[in-house]
Amino acid sequence: MQRRIEMEFDMLDLLLTDARVRTFDSAQPWAEAVGILGDRIAFVGRADEAPAARETRHLEGRLVTPGII
Repeated sequence: MQRRIEMEFDMLDLLLTDARVRTFDSAQPWAEAVGILGDRIAFVGRADEAPAARETRHLEGRLVTPGII
């Protein structure tokens, strides 16, 4: 399962993959990848379902959690 924010784009700016992503969403508490477009999260889900990205960073199983700014 993936959550995708409905946005028009050709390619993500940054894809964080090979991670343990804590979403705090009971429908999908964990994910493998996060895609960023500009200053927005545009993709959260399985790495093999992620859109193409200009830059990809493999996090080698590191934990990613949401932060509040």
